[in-house]
Amino acid sequence: MIPRIVSLFFLAIGLVPAAEAPAPIPLLDGKTLGKWEAVKFGGEGRVWIDEASGDLRLDQGEPLTAVVWKGELPAKVNYEISLEAKKVNGDDFFLALTIPVKDSHCTFVCGGWGGGLVGISSINGMDASENETATVEAFENGVWYPVKIRVTDRFITCWIGEREVVNLNHEGAKIDMRPGDIEMCVPLGLATYQTWAAYRNLRWTNLPAK
Repeated sequence: MIPRIVSLFFLAIGLVPAAEAPAPIPLLDGKTLGKWEAVKFGGEGRVWIDEASGDLRLDQGEPLTAVVWKGELPAKVNYEISLEAKKVNGDDFFLALTIPVKDSHCTFVCGGWGGGLVGISSINGMDASENETATVEAFENGVWYPVKIRVTDRFITCWIGEREVVNLNHEGAKIDMRPGDIEMCVPLGLATYQTWAAYRNLRWTNLPAK
């Protein structure tokens, strides 16, 4: 009994170390595409690794350019994915990140519908321009934007830098892909629309189930 009381005391005052956080899993090595594969839409731009910087580059397509992950996914829920994304040039989305959500998938869009729309496609059959996740942001060419998405049993939460831009309780909602070529980015993909883009520091972190 006494050791338990002592243990609880030290836990209460913060002297018992917390469980070690899961280590991020890098999804880009900065040298090769690795398990990423260019999507053959027809009209897609070049997909390549910049040897000088190690960045993944997607050149402008007519209209789409994308890569899809061909490896095994670490999880379908209770994870975070983070990266830095840069619009090199163009007038539409420079990041459409397709992700798993349990047994379905959706896409987090940055810069869509003419360059400013942010949101998730699709929620209950409505794409990012129509549902409650839609916001408008200003994105500049040549700027690296840190992006993070957290998917748990109940919530999809997205950040651009330190700003939370989506906090969606997806319980009871229909999570799905926007119909069309973007469905070729399942189960995990990066896409652009008539835009050149670059990506770096792409990482996956598994989270404990809550």
